[in-house]
Amino acid sequence: MKNINIEKVKEVYNNTWRSYTEMQSNLPWFEDFRQEVETLKGYRGREILELLQNADDAGSPKACISLNTHSNTITITNFGEGTIPFSFEGFRAVMLSHLSPKESNGEERLIGAKGLGFKSVLNWAEKIELQSNNIKLTFGTEQAMFKWKELKKRLYIQQETIKDQEEMAAQQGRCVPISILRLPDIEEVEAEDDRTSIVLHYKPETQSLIDSQLRKFTPESLLFLHHLKELEIIIDDKRACYTLSGKSEEKGISTASLSVESEIEGISANESQWHMTLAVNVENDTRLRLLSIYSCAISPSNRISCIVFSLLRLKSECLAYFMRHLNLMPHATP
Repeated sequence: MKNINIEKVKEVYNNTWRSYTEMQSNLPWFEDFRQEVETLKGYRGREILELLQNADDAGSPKACISLNTHSNTITITNFGEGTIPFSFEGFRAVMLSHLSPKESNGEERLIGAKGLGFKSVLNWAEKIELQSNNIKLTFGTEQAMFKWKELKKRLYIQQETIKDQEEMAAQQGRCVPISILRLPDIEEVEAEDDRTSIVLHYKPETQSLIDSQLRKFTPESLLFLHHLKELEIIIDDKRACYTLSGKSEEKGISTASLSVESEIEGISANESQWHMTLAVNVENDTRLRLLSIYSCAISPSNRISCIVFSLLRLKSECLAYFMRHLNLMPHATP
């Protein structure tokens, strides 16, 4: 594992700060803020799945999600043989909107596109600590407020404009009109191994939403990931373990066993075998070119799970169009 030059990461920060102070007539900080807020609106309700997709993109066979209701933290760690830690490009993608190093043969992967998996958790967090390789980034409300205070000292735009922006931020539930992800605290740490860890210090009012997502996690989701085979969910001192094994393919049909062991109330232990097929239907309609790749899995009990890969990246209006066109649901249990 090759250490990252922290000065390169700091330069990404410095370039953003210079654009905010030297290009004031374009209000770049406010454009970044608005873009961040709008992006997050499309990802409410599936933060856990987004984070698992990021773990899968890193090539990790194992992941652990631990909720501690006493400290108001949720920790997501991906690890195991084959795991690729964050590169410089990965950290840069987190700090810059709509940028991702996750490319294959010049095309973005359907899962994990644009690095939004990590960004989606801003819906929950007061502070986020991201540690991978030898770099740790800290984002949060406190950091953003400090940066906004410093930025205002350098702004020459009208005070009325600044006040209007602060009022608009308040309407969005934000303290200041500045992007949280653009200007993190950056520090160098000792790299232990290839694992990546994200610690979210969540807002107390979001605890029930986080708890609900964990208890309602659909284990069949693992069937459609490329690398992730083991997932452990911990809620305080109770655990649930999901294991995917025996995956094989013959004549276009994949078969895999999925087992669940659980101590957590609301998560049932079970073991099942699934048969999967991938269908690809790319049409000329540009609205559908990236939308019509989907998979369907059927268990012996005829429970059907249909997950639309690129569905995870769609805005609501595009999603409605896609669903009407293919007459599919992202997950259906008859």
